[in-house]
Amino acid sequence: MVARTYNASTADDLRTICVALDQQTCDVIIVLPDHGLAVHRSIILAAAAALHVPLISALPSCVLEGALLSLGPNRHGVFRRAAYYVDAIFKGTLPSDLPIEEASKELTINLKAAKALGITIPATILMGADELIQ
Repeated sequence: MVARTYNASTADDLRTICVALDQQTCDVIIVLPDHGLAVHRSIILAAAAALHVPLISALPSCVLEGALLSLGPNRHGVFRRAAYYVDAIFKGTLPSDLPIEEASKELTINLKAAKALGITIPATILMGADELIQ
């Protein structure tokens, strides 16, 4: 398998990439989290559906809309912990004195998408999922 990286800054760039993917063999689409994913996710989801390939994202909202799975930091937990850091800094703690914390990961799996793609997800992975979308 060959990994290819594409960068898109506009919807037109993204559509051009989707046409290029359609002309190649594409086994999976992995989308990294950024503003473009949030804004243009409908285009990305439609491309994955048209190509009949799994889409993996860092945003659980994409899984609700048809992506196969998402794996990324628990965003709610990250924002809650950010409040702790802001509070500590406002109370006089130096930022360099605060610990670096690793965010907990969140795995969301869309079982309907897996079935449509003919993918069987192992039970061990299903048991580790934070959320299963039926």
